[in-house]
Amino acid sequence: MWKKAFVLIISIDLLIAIAAAVWFATLPAATPATPPKSSTGSSQQAPIELTMGAPAINTYLAYALAKQPEVTKAVSYVRVNFGNQWVVDFGLRLGSRSVPVQLSIAPHIQGGNLGMQIQSATLGGIPVPPSLLVLTLAHAPWPHWIAVNTSTNTLQINFTARPANPYGLRVLGYSSQTKQLSVQVLITPQSALSGHL
Repeated sequence: MWKKAFVLIISIDLLIAIAAAVWFATLPAATPATPPKSSTGSSQQAPIELTMGAPAINTYLAYALAKQPEVTKAVSYVRVNFGNQWVVDFGLRLGSRSVPVQLSIAPHIQGGNLGMQIQSATLGGIPVPPSLLVLTLAHAPWPHWIAVNTSTNTLQINFTARPANPYGLRVLGYSSQTKQLSVQVLITPQSALSGHL
């Protein structure tokens, strides 16, 4: 299950990177004239704000999952539905079968970071205690910027501690009324020019 959560996080990152690359491609071509020197350093990041709903995220998740054969050995599909809580459905491969798993998550956004508190979980329609699932997730090899809090059943994604190369990411907010997630992508100009996006 930790692989599904990690794929979801990486997929959101990649969706944002693609949107940033598309934005960069729409910039006008450089003119032969030498541009004036800027007083700001070349390492300054350019912020881009994006707002997206579950359909956009699900389209990209399907694409990203198809491109990761090592993950598709364990997960057959992933879908996210936004509401007052987020509902994540995915298929867990067990032998030749795909067992449906559903998580109900309460998102918490603070300081650009995302906390996902697991409210309930089912495996093949059978309820699984969230504490048992979180205990399993706590033993997974997460990167340093992802933490699992077993006392609150929360997966904490600290985007502010995530390496910002080639781009940084901050979660700005989530609206349960519009069912959209707002994020900020921080792009370093030399990363975009060097083709790292």
